[in-house]
Amino acid sequence: MATSTRLRALLPHMKHPIVAAPMAFVSGADLAVAVSRAHGLGFIAGGYDLPKLDAELHRARSLLGAPEGQSLPIGVGLFAWTSAADPSQARQLLSTILTHRPCALWLFAPAVPGADGFRHWVDAIHQSSSASSSSSSLSPQRPVVFAQVASVREALDAAEAGVDVVVAQGADAGGHGSKAGAGLISLVPEVRDALPPALPLLAAGGVMDGRGLAAVLALGADGAALGTRFLASREAAVQPGLQRAIIEASDGGQSTVRTRLFDEMRGTTSWPPAYDGRALRNDTVADWERSDGSEAARDELRAAYRRAADAGDYRRLVVWAGTGVGLARKVQPAGEIVAELVRECDQVVGQLRERVVGM
Repeated sequence: MATSTRLRALLPHMKHPIVAAPMAFVSGADLAVAVSRAHGLGFIAGGYDLPKLDAELHRARSLLGAPEGQSLPIGVGLFAWTSAADPSQARQLLSTILTHRPCALWLFAPAVPGADGFRHWVDAIHQSSSASSSSSSLSPQRPVVFAQVASVREALDAAEAGVDVVVAQGADAGGHGSKAGAGLISLVPEVRDALPPALPLLAAGGVMDGRGLAAVLALGADGAALGTRFLASREAAVQPGLQRAIIEASDGGQSTVRTRLFDEMRGTTSWPPAYDGRALRNDTVADWERSDGSEAARDELRAAYRRAADAGDYRRLVVWAGTGVGLARKVQPAGEIVAELVRECDQVVGQLRERVVGM
């Protein structure tokens, strides 16, 4: 299965239209490299820890056997809202990342609505890339800029800001995302129709197998970005208990919930107010729903959460997951997941052709 010409023009190494989305505390060098080696595109999550990110990028170069100065066929995901909280930290983050020369950067959740929320990042990336190249013997090269959006308006804002790839995230997605959103079956075609024809579009949220990949390609996307499916990969930087929770879950529309409760439990409440997260329902959610909602109840819940963190108890700890979680049935190598997605998608496309022609 070939990647669309729109994507291949930007990312020549991508033979398959499959992206492993950046997931904080999950997407490290091992996962990103495994997906890119399988001719998809893997992302390392920028997360909250700059020294750790620097170490992961060094590890990625080592795993790839890439000489210093050579562009890496992996990307890095960034929380766009962090620049509003600390602009100097954002500049340092960009400087550190660009030293490693990843081929792509993924922007998510700008603090400022409208095109300006993405534009200052796009401008900073362009400027930092030029400065990095001019201060060394490297040829000028900047990373491809992805922007994750949840609406047609936000997609148009991202395009106006000058991003290179738009990622339309539907409401089925796990982890953090827009509180208000639509499913991919309506979101993707409307975004595709609204964007300039040359601008690549990825779909994210609920794609778990080749059927989902074929569906979003039919809707007008150039490829799919997957998170929950790669949570069940051997290279995911997660504890076995978390993966067991993923594999054992089913009926994701009922077994997951959108909430900011886990951010309160973990102390990660600096997300912009338009965002919450989708996670598996567990004891933390059940206890909160049974409580009186008082501050005392919150304190009791936080104490229980801390005890669970010490014990590694995923009956209470957050497990970010999308509604497609029931389709993750076993832990596999990431490269095998990519190959399986491609094989299944090819089969589905062939079957659809037979069904349509035979009607």
